[in-house]
Formats: sequence, structure tokens, C-alpha cells
Amino acid sequence: MKKITSEEMKALQVNILIDFAKFCDKNNLHYTLGYGTLLGAIRHKGFIPWDDDIDVFMPRPDYEKFINIIRGNKISPFIDVISYKFGNSTYPFIKLIDNRTEVEEKFVKDVRIGVWIDIFAIDGNFNNSFLSMLHYKTAALIRKVVEIKRNNFGSGTTTTKRILKSFIYPFTIFFSFDFLLKTMDRVCCLRKYDKSNYIGCVVWGYGSRGRIEKKGFFECIDVEFEGHIFKVTSNYDKYLKNIYGNYMQLPPENKRIKHNYEAWWK
Repeated sequence: MKKITSEEMKALQVNILIDFAKFCDKNNLHYTLGYGTLLGAIRHKGFIPWDDDIDVFMPRPDYEKFINIIRGNKISPFIDVISYKFGNSTYPFIKLIDNRTEVEEKFVKDVRIGVWIDIFAIDGNFNNSFLSMLHYKTAALIRKVVEIKRNNFGSGTTTTKRILKSFIYPFTIFFSFDFLLKTMDRVCCLRKYDKSNYIGCVVWGYGSRGRIEKKGFFECIDVEFEGHIFKVTSNYDKYLKNIYGNYMQLPPENKRIKHNYEAWWK
């Protein structure tokens, strides 16, 4: 197999995003660029120079609608949707993959998927900040168990993490991925989206730092990303400040973290 360069990988991800955005427009589904992709769009008009993935948010109702629509359809011949609900994923969120490619993640065991972009549901949050914190902490605990179960035994970026994961790893055999991921979904949906004043990405990311008022969040504006126009939340300034603080200032070099995977053409 021929190795895919970093620039080729980014181009493939942008192409997936283009087709996804067109699919959303066609089916009246809401989305916004999220996390580092949103930051990159605002600060760099493209990828953060040391970043190599794409994150997208959808409100929970649209996220579930997307899953139902895509069951009998394809975004494009080269894009597959992977979700635990389809029996082809061990992640608690959707990945859209280029089925002509194969990716190897550094710590993950026996899993080969294509170059991807991540689609995260935005869920309702509790009005009470303490209950909201517990909501995020509970989801984070389940997520950690899922991550340890997915990873190779004894893997980790530091000695402390390797030791802790090795201790917890044997206990994960008592829980199937299906049970864990269904439980994660139930926890994320504890507070109904339509009845909430606050929302956030409970399933993955920065915890309650990403909690924000629902009003106006998915009233999106057009922003350039890698030479193409995509939707971003009109409330991006407040959201990015919640997550990153002074987000227009570049972090020190030791904080510019890349992901641990490589990709090849099949």
C-alpha cells in the first residue's frame, strides 16, 4: 500500500466535509465546525498548522435524523458512515471515512478504518452548573472505559497512564462495547435538547468548558476553511473563549500536539 502524505490526508478530509455539508443542506440538517476545526477556520481560515483532523457538531435531533436518513443512502461512493448503531464502530460518535484508504492508530488494537472526519452530537445540558458538571463527569468516566477497552494492553503516552490503564484493563472484559456505547448515549441524552437552555458536547472533548447557551448557537454564519465555505456557529467567539481562552494567540510549541496515526491507500 502507498502511504498517504499529511497534505493528501487533509485534502481527503476536506473533500469528505464538502460532501457532508452538501448532504446536510439537501436534507435541511444543521451543523457547525467544532473544536480545533472551528478554531482553525477563525484563526487560520483552514487547518491549525499542526492539526490533522476535522470535527463537526450537530444538534442531537439532527444527528439522530442524519443516522436515520443515511441508513438507506450514501453521501458519496467513497464515503462510508461508521457508528456503533450500524455495528461497525467502537466509538461513541459518528465517523465518516474514505473507504479507499486505511488508517493505523498508534495505540488502538485490531482496528482499521479509513481517513475520517468526526461528527459529534450536541446535547442538552442541565441549567444547574453542578448537575451539568456531574453530567459531563459521568460521560467522561464511561468514555475512559471505552478508550481503555479499545487500546492495546499497557499502552499510553506516559508511564503513569500505562500503569493505570494496565490496572483497569482487565475489568473492561465485563462490559461489551455495545453496552458501554448505549449507556453513553443514554447519559448524554439525560437532559432533552429541546427542553434545554444550555447545550454542549457531552460525549467527547473539553467537558463542561464547552457548555454554552443554546439560543442562537446553531444560527450559523459562513466562514472559509481551506478555500471552501462552511457553516460555523455565530456565537464562535464566546464558545472558543470558553474552550481555549485567548484563542487568537498561538500556544507554545510543546502544546502543539499531533495525532498518533498514519494512513495508506488501499
